[in-house]
Amino acid sequence: MQVKEQRKNFWIFFGLGLWGIFLLSLTIRNILRPNDVGDTGVYLAGARHWIEGVALYTYEQNIGFVYSPFAAICYTPLTLVPPFVARTLWQFFSAAILLIGFAGICKYGPFPGINGRLLAAGLVLLLPLSMHNFVESQANALVIGFMMIAVTAVSLERWMLAAIAIGIAVYWKVYPIVVAMLFILIAPTQMTWRLLLVFLMMALIPFACQKASYVLEQYQLWYATRIQDNRLNYPLKIAPLDLWYLLVRRARLPISETAYQIFRVLSGAAIAWFCIVGRLRKWPSERILGGMFSFVCAWIILFGPASENETYLLLAPAIVLGVLESLSLPSPTISRSLILSAYLLLFFMMGIRQAFFPTARLSFLLPFQPIAAVCFLGYALLYYCSGKHWNSSYSRNKAQ
Repeated sequence: MQVKEQRKNFWIFFGLGLWGIFLLSLTIRNILRPNDVGDTGVYLAGARHWIEGVALYTYEQNIGFVYSPFAAICYTPLTLVPPFVARTLWQFFSAAILLIGFAGICKYGPFPGINGRLLAAGLVLLLPLSMHNFVESQANALVIGFMMIAVTAVSLERWMLAAIAIGIAVYWKVYPIVVAMLFILIAPTQMTWRLLLVFLMMALIPFACQKASYVLEQYQLWYATRIQDNRLNYPLKIAPLDLWYLLVRRARLPISETAYQIFRVLSGAAIAWFCIVGRLRKWPSERILGGMFSFVCAWIILFGPASENETYLLLAPAIVLGVLESLSLPSPTISRSLILSAYLLLFFMMGIRQAFFPTARLSFLLPFQPIAAVCFLGYALLYYCSGKHWNSSYSRNKAQ
């Protein structure tokens, strides 16, 4: 037994070691190229604008700072150090949140097929899907990390931790608000007042750090720029790689914007209905929370407002978790085929392509990413909406 534990710990340390080597290589790169700060430059500019009382937001497409005033405040400590140091600190912090969230959801979250020995495999599988996000210093690792922490906290009934974690994710990128709303459906008594309190406190914190008139103006500008930013009409070279891109821009299907928006709302409502039915039928919490997390990640990518190359990191942990579960539990061949296809497509697009063609937007390859999301959605529907499949897998895992 002790030998097995030592072997498990060795492989976990091996997985963490690969992440450490990767982050060390980023640090060396930052030192050698101090003027290349990636998206950290946008974050630092937003923080400096906040400090100086300058407008944070612009109406230009895909340009400038897009996060909340609360996020701008969180970035201000990075302005105290040179930009390349700020970039390194941001990369390490984002990686820490991502790995804490992933390790937590593997060990304590709603995925019964994943035990300690599979955590190391998960760390290795997640790395190639994450690398380009860290190279560009994007915020997706932070957002999905806090989303996983929130889901894990709900699994453990740590309600306030869940509210704080999802609150941070929402105040970075608005669309995790879907998760908060679903938490209210799943645990209304425990989550409703905590979420309202956390959201209110995070909204008020900026007023303690700047003039009230300036803060109100930034909130209004933030709302106005986000509402106006209709990414369905973006030029093809910067268009989101979502379901609209796949069906309309590439397959040329005659779908109107109105019909697409209706389908977007209905698909979100379907996730809510899944959670309501699960709660009324007293499904295991693993099925409800696991399905909610999987469906939301797919929904954000396929219907969210910002499905770029790097945004697919928001789906990567869910795909890795699906791969681990499909290999550890009895699964139909079609389920395994779908989840493995989803992983391999993302591995090719986010790992190999980004490594060798980081600045090239190779149009014939771009549909691979939304196709990967569709494959994952198919896997999730088969797994979580099949009572027979879920119950047999769940019961067998519990028996073990």
